[in-house]
Amino acid sequence: MLLPSYRAQASKLNRVTWDESNARLQRPEFEDKFSLRAGELRPVQQFFVDELRISIQKVLGSTKARRYETSPNWSEGVPFVLSGGGRSIDAYRDALTKLRTDWHLEEIDLPLPNGLIKGTLSRADFHRVSVAHGLSYSKDNLGTIDRKSEVPDLRRRRSTGVDITSRYIEK
Repeated sequence: MLLPSYRAQASKLNRVTWDESNARLQRPEFEDKFSLRAGELRPVQQFFVDELRISIQKVLGSTKARRYETSPNWSEGVPFVLSGGGRSIDAYRDALTKLRTDWHLEEIDLPLPNGLIKGTLSRADFHRVSVAHGLSYSKDNLGTIDRKSEVPDLRRRRSTGVDITSRYIEK
């Protein structure tokens, strides 16, 4: 789901090219930059937030039901990383806020990599270049990822019930 395309379509902005910085604008800033009425994009933003929340809800629900229902993370907090230039965009934050009413989520920051040359990049801004940094590694230096199809779902034993009739003594 691409938030900028939802916004552009809803506001009838017909553009062939977009400045990448527009993708990181909060809704009010986007409306202001493109001379839209304040709140004009609120309905499409709400639709986007709800669709994103539903998508993540399905992943969490399916993972809990089929993969690891006894994980302590379901009660202690499911860790997640949100990175990239859009990390602070209101729509993503709103979806996460709504998800937190049903799920205990624990946002974690990516650690600064060892050997990162100190420069003007602050610790708080590392998330913006984290994807590019990760892509700089050879695939041989990364862990392996098992496809969903390669990991079996949980197999629940059917309850046969316990026959307790033999435990009684007749008089």
